[in-house]
Order: sequence, then C-alpha cells, then structure tokens
Amino acid sequence: MEPFLRARGISRLDVVALSHPHPDHLNGLRRVLARFPVGALWTSGDDGLNPEYARLLGLARARGVPTPVPAPAALGQARLDPLGPFISDGHGEVVGPPPGLSVNDASLVLRVSFGSRAVLFAGDLEADGEGELVGRRALGQTVAADVLKVPHHGSRTSSSEELVDAVHPALAVISLGWRNRFHFPAPEVLARYAAHGATVLRTDRDGAVTVTIAPDGRVDAVRERSQAP
Repeated sequence: MEPFLRARGISRLDVVALSHPHPDHLNGLRRVLARFPVGALWTSGDDGLNPEYARLLGLARARGVPTPVPAPAALGQARLDPLGPFISDGHGEVVGPPPGLSVNDASLVLRVSFGSRAVLFAGDLEADGEGELVGRRALGQTVAADVLKVPHHGSRTSSSEELVDAVHPALAVISLGWRNRFHFPAPEVLARYAAHGATVLRTDRDGAVTVTIAPDGRVDAVRERSQAP
C-alpha cells in the first residue's frame, strides 16, 4: 500500500478501516500505521482469535492513533457511515460483532458518500452478513451505492441476488489474486453482476483500480493495467 499511496502524494490518512482480522485484510495495515500519520483506526471490534489483531491495536496505541467505535463521520465533503455489524450497548446500537456471526459476516461495512454518489465497502460478507445488511433497509438504512467493493473476493458464498439487487452498483470492483487457488471470482457471481448491468473490474486482470468521484458527480475508474494479461 505504501508505494501506491506515496505515488499519489498521499502522506496522511484520516481514517484507516479494518474490515475484519483475517491476514489478507489485516497484515498490510501494520506498515500503514507505522509509516503514515493516521487520524483513527476503525475496526468491528472482532479479534477473530487472531493474535495479530491485538498487535495491530498495540501499534496504534504506540503511534497515538485513536481506536474509537466507528460512528457516522464527516470528512470534508465526504461522509462515512458504518452499516454494521451492530450490537446493543444497553442504550442503543453500536458497531460490534454479534454472537454467532462468523468473522467474515461480522466484517465492518462502510458506505462512503460524496455529493450524490456513494461507494460501499463490504469486507468479506457472506450470505448471513449480507442478509443482515440488506434487512436493515427496513430500519431506514441506505445500502444502495454507485460503486461496490465486491464482498469476499467474488466468492460464490457472497454477492447474493438479494445484495446485488439492493446495492445495484454501476461499478463492481473485485479484489483478488491472479490465478488464485480459490478460483475466485465464481462464474455465477460475475453473471449476477452482468445481469444487473454492472461493469466489473478485477484486480487480478486490471491491476490496482482507482475510483475518483468528481464534485459534479462524475465517477471515473482508472486501471493500472490497460489490458488483461
């Protein structure tokens, strides 16, 4: 992450968010916290029985980085809204891992809005977590977004019809490794996004994907690779 951020002139991060404490999501954040001034570290509060989670929090404390419970926040003209997971603290709902949900399904989900556009970061949600997220529309929670970071790398256990229909993204970005051993993304997942009219970009073929939202609402996506290998 560091070379990518430095190349774009980014030297400070307002918020670093960990979706869940699996190594492929957590490990790279240690260097980010060590090498950049960070305003806050957000997590779902789930340690996932991974000792590296406690080490990450220890590094944050050593660097003077606050670790508050995620809550709606304004960053300039952008707004960050945590959409789950939620637990009761006796006074209302706060972000936290509910009993019985897997580490993936307890991923911290964030909706970032700017003007009339929004991006949904869905972590590694699978069917149960997606059901929880979509079900909260009945409570007035907005899950629709123009851009979706596809949950769980395009696994067939995720991107349910219910979720894709509720989010209805124009652009779906899948983060995954080239010729990965899990055979992500699943063909049926790709077909589902195509059926909903979404453009799909994949980091295994397109390289790093940078999405920019302009003040006039224009959404641009730049691929590091101009052609799939």
